Amino acid sequence: DKPDTLQLLNSLAVDFVKIKGSLVQGLTQDSENLTAIRTILKTVHRQNKLVIAPFVEDADKLSLLYQYDIDYIAGYFVQAPGNQLDYDFTVGV
Repeated sequence: DKPDTLQLLNSLAVDFVKIKGSLVQGLTQDSENLTAIRTILKTVHRQNKLVIAPFVEDADKLSLLYQYDIDYIAGYFVQAPGNQLDYDFTVGV
């Protein structure tokens, strides 16, 4: 048996948790993916950690994730990846 990943989070000193990309990619086609993501969000938020969803590539996925209080998203719907790391992280600080 593999260890319960969500329980392992209790013992890790992390601030952010990134959802497995394949769960997000199949979000709109598979209700099991939605259930898994909802469970992850509830559990991780109870631990005062923030959740990142990768592979957000359309408004449907964004809408579903937003309904369940996702903290951060990444993917082509937001911006295509670039060849250079040129984001100014000091903006708004």
